[in-house]
Amino acid sequence: MARQANVANNQKAKADTRKKQASSPKAKNAQKAKNPRAEKEREEPKIFDDTTRRDIRGVVFAILAIVLFVAAVMPSDAVVTSFISNALHLCLGVGAYILPFVLLIIGGTYLIRFERAKVPLRVSIGLVMIFIAILTILALFTPQATANPNALFQPDQLAARGGYIGAGIAWAGLTLFGQVVSCIIMAGVIFA
Repeated sequence: MARQANVANNQKAKADTRKKQASSPKAKNAQKAKNPRAEKEREEPKIFDDTTRRDIRGVVFAILAIVLFVAAVMPSDAVVTSFISNALHLCLGVGAYILPFVLLIIGGTYLIRFERAKVPLRVSIGLVMIFIAILTILALFTPQATANPNALFQPDQLAARGGYIGAGIAWAGLTLFGQVVSCIIMAGVIFA
């Protein structure tokens, strides 16, 4: 019994000695020398904290939404603006008018304070899924698309419906599943 008590006391004394050595100034300097980069990062103040970065993302999304809305609604003769307008109408069709509102909502989620940091990302992914499903549904109801899926890619239909994005997904849906089943799948994507 006495021997076990001596062993326990010796182990306790060694542990106390290690604690004292770890808290000594020499030990702290040795830890700094081992990882100077981590210490330097802790000492230097960050220019932008997480809150500021989220605010900047929100403002960027809002500005992008306004620029795309103006380019879609009021196309001009300027080279960049006319290119953006044509690209929006060909790629997204009617979605060129919906996309700015989606981006504005995404920007708003970054500006609003949530308890969880992942909320803006989840909202963004959900809105993008809904947006793409709407483009696909618009393209699925292109006249004569069920008889000839290539009718989806006529330039006048692209601008009036779901653009290349909606037409591409609708073409795959029409050739694989048909119009009704593709609509049901897209409705499921919207509800998801």
